Amino acid sequence: PWFMGNETRVGPTTGPNAAFTDAVVSRSTGTAANNFTGINVSYAANTTYQISVWAKRVSGTLPANGQLINFNNAANASLSTAGLTSDWKLYTLDYSSGSSSGTGSLYLNANKNTVVDIALWGVQMVVKSSAGEKFNVPGNSKFDIRVTEPYHYICHFG
Repeated sequence: PWFMGNETRVGPTTGPNAAFTDAVVSRSTGTAANNFTGINVSYAANTTYQISVWAKRVSGTLPANGQLINFNNAANASLSTAGLTSDWKLYTLDYSSGSSSGTGSLYLNANKNTVVDIALWGVQMVVKSSAGEKFNVPGNSKFDIRVTEPYHYICHFG
């Protein structure tokens, strides 16, 4: 579930697939110094992820530099929502976990001087892999492979 700091949940909305979903709309009042909406996700050690979230502006005005989507407060895992419109847009960023596993938070940090309603939907964490890399899938689970070019993989059981 989404959580908020110095922001207000102003209601659900339809997701980018036009179905009524768990999309959340949060309102930044522009008065507090630490405005954010976030969600917690777990990650494994020594793994590179592509993290994605859908976002759109519902009302209000964003500053020219947008707002910041950040994972785990990592300086190398953030991006700007500059140009965020009333149309759903998928934002993605890469995150490398380092030697520790744990739980991190994906935040949308609002500018202190901004009064805006933003909808967020569909956080996903996808393990990235390259040629020669391996990854493990827990028992009784599933995985999808998303590729941008032909991709071959070998699957070992046991």
